Amino acid sequence: MADEQDRIVEINGKAAYCRETGSGKFYVGISFQGTPDENIQFVKHMVRANYYRRSSVKSKQL
Repeated sequence: MADEQDRIVEINGKAAYCRETGSGKFYVGISFQGTPDENIQFVKHMVRANYYRRSSVKSKQL
């Protein structure tokens, strides 16, 4: 995964479950294998990257 500055963010994990949505996409639950602090930092990066990407898409639509 890349953050808002396109830096690669990496953490080990494994699929805890996987379910097809019916439209060719899948819901996947991930069990992170890092330390609690590493997991928290990774989730923070994911949230920031998602917020940044959504904000940039909305601004391009205006």
